[in-house]
Amino acid sequence: MSKNSLELKDFVNDPTFIENMNRAFSDLRADYELSMDSTCEKINELKSLHVDVKNHLSDLTSWSRNSSGVISGLRGTGKTHLFMLARSALNSTLWDAEKSHNLCIYLNLKRLCLPEQFDSDLFNRIFSVFIYDEVSKQLLQILSGLSEENKLKQFLSMFNTQKRKVKENLEKAILSLYEIKQIAYNGNERFSELSTGSLETESYDHLLDEFSTQLNESLTLTDAGFSFDINASSLEEISERLKTNNTYMQYLNVQSVRNQLNSIISLLKIDSITFYVDEWEKISYNPEIQKHAAFFIDRIIDTPLYFWISVVPYRGYLYNLDNGADLQHQINLDDSLIFEASPTDKVLCMNYFKELINNRLDYYFDNPQINFYLLFNNDANFEKLVLASMGNTRDFGTMLLKCWSEFQS
Repeated sequence: MSKNSLELKDFVNDPTFIENMNRAFSDLRADYELSMDSTCEKINELKSLHVDVKNHLSDLTSWSRNSSGVISGLRGTGKTHLFMLARSALNSTLWDAEKSHNLCIYLNLKRLCLPEQFDSDLFNRIFSVFIYDEVSKQLLQILSGLSEENKLKQFLSMFNTQKRKVKENLEKAILSLYEIKQIAYNGNERFSELSTGSLETESYDHLLDEFSTQLNESLTLTDAGFSFDINASSLEEISERLKTNNTYMQYLNVQSVRNQLNSIISLLKIDSITFYVDEWEKISYNPEIQKHAAFFIDRIIDTPLYFWISVVPYRGYLYNLDNGADLQHQINLDDSLIFEASPTDKVLCMNYFKELINNRLDYYFDNPQINFYLLFNNDANFEKLVLASMGNTRDFGTMLLKCWSEFQS
């Protein structure tokens, strides 16, 4: 029996209700773009909607600080959402004195572009460019946030030394970050000529100008009693040095990438960098790509650089990356919601989807009576839908919307 005075039939002609219902259960995709958290809005939405089954989020966040691992699960089980929420948790406490200091970088392999023909050496260079570009973009975003007073105080507390030393370290870090950006720029320019039409090309000129301007503006820490001297001539010197005789190429080997990343760790007084490598199955169309990517990661994965890889079962391999040795932990999302496993698992599964429904309705409707009991007048119908979805969150949402559409009809 419904526990509401409202009935669903009262809303079938309400356009606002229909729109919000469609939004609540259609936006269950996993392939969010990185730009989604250029503000905190999308991350805050995910936090409000997330249901943490078997403590996967807290486990991933804590394990990521000093170890590597694998998240496995079919598409729609929430791998990307876990990555996004854990990355936000790690980066939000980057200079928190109460926690270890771990930078988290998200790598979406759908954005890795390769020419039609490549060998291991060329792949290593292109993958290096890919990593440099993402580190520079995402670390810039974090450093820009230091203009907030509390974050600035937390950061300065990491340096038990004079302001001059803090200033020197940050200037070096900024220049190193700009150097990484230039390496990525030069690398993309060079590789775009290898095979016309097979590699995405971008105009980086405006991007680089904007990058250096943002660094200067956001990191002039006047409240701390000093400012930075990152001028155009310093940046130009880096650009010219890297261009001369293709000097930037020496940075595009595996060991140099590791050295550059360790330099960033040292300058920023942090403990580690953890990479979340998402959409591994998207490069399974060519086994050589996964093989080369695994080789590259295998060569740099070691304290203080950690990697977590999201995989879909039967969509490729991890090759020489060993589960248990290189990738110490495994979170299997397909095992999280097995309705038939036991009476306890049945209850957990049912409660998960009830909470999923209530969280989404609560987020999109400002009415506590619009909840699970409005949609389902008995548990038997709900149980059928959970069984049909086989524990897949996205499939559940799709079928729920189909039921809602049929009910309207």
